[in-house]
Amino acid sequence: MDLKMEVYTPGLELMGMLEIQRSVIWEEKAFSAGSFSVESLITAESLALLQPENIIWIEGETAGIIECIQENAGQDGLYITVKGRTLTGILDRRILWGLYSLNDTAPAIMRQLVNDCCVSPARGDAEARKIPGLVLADAPAGGDKIRFQKTGGTLLEVLEQLGEAYGVAFGVRFDPAIPRMEFWTRWGVDRSVHQTENEPVFYSTELDDVLASEYTYNSGNFRNVSLVAGEGEGCGRTMISIDPGGASGLSRRELFVDARDLKSDGDPDKPLTPAEYTAALTDRGREKLAENQLVQSFAADARTYDPTYTYGGDYQLGDTITVTDERLGVTADAVVQGVERSVGAQGEGLTLTLGYGQPNIYDILKRKAEK
Repeated sequence: MDLKMEVYTPGLELMGMLEIQRSVIWEEKAFSAGSFSVESLITAESLALLQPENIIWIEGETAGIIECIQENAGQDGLYITVKGRTLTGILDRRILWGLYSLNDTAPAIMRQLVNDCCVSPARGDAEARKIPGLVLADAPAGGDKIRFQKTGGTLLEVLEQLGEAYGVAFGVRFDPAIPRMEFWTRWGVDRSVHQTENEPVFYSTELDDVLASEYTYNSGNFRNVSLVAGEGEGCGRTMISIDPGGASGLSRRELFVDARDLKSDGDPDKPLTPAEYTAALTDRGREKLAENQLVQSFAADARTYDPTYTYGGDYQLGDTITVTDERLGVTADAVVQGVERSVGAQGEGLTLTLGYGQPNIYDILKRKAEK
């Protein structure tokens, strides 16, 4: 194979071109940081380029930061493997410095948080907290305003919660021409076959678009009603319930949300009215229900040669598309949560992850720690 990638310093200065002799795999996610893995021969040039914190421009607007390095000696030669997260992972390096109380659309709040933590910090050591080369794209129009209040936590975790709860895909893209990094947000678009406003995207085994697939259903941690407890003590504590679907009987699955961190007087200069405080509790309950969704995911290996639909052209991360596998008897209208692509000796591969997938052990432990 003959695949070349540019490598940059953490300061976005071009170091050189890396020739990939083995393989490259990268995954992009709608509501989190993606990941990548690059395997190449060990040479003086590759050892010089593949250093921790260097940035690899993979393709298009996708780049990643080297966070892990492995060197292997085998019968077929000496190889170096580097792994890391896409540029969205840099948002995991900042926290919310103190209390934030905001009232705006979800994309606008996400943009403001990134600006305040990474681009033009106003708290802590402002100059040291800046991430050089990071700029902000405009927030998309539309959407209802929400009441957001949060103290602490990593910036990436907060963005993940907002993105999943309100259907806002986000990330950090790379522009090698300048070069620079740009934080973006976008509303997901419904491209399923059950709507008429947008051109539909329909993957099917019958049309040979789906080569292999895996369907998962798990309701073990699913919750659809939440009781949110805010400020106050005992019987005087403020509580509201969130019941989006009016579930009852065995279909009703309740969740208690301790939101004592939400304060009506958290910002003494702008105290919340009772209605505004109720809205803040409601949004918190909605976000927690989004973390406990029904696990119903569909992973599909899509045809890459002469494809019917093209990722990045016909659909994007966060869009809803339709996938059918007649062999499994499954048809799903689901959000494109992740896209994994690979290039190696076996050719190119494209795997779509649709729907809300099974949380990994890190996600589970993180949520338990937050309770």
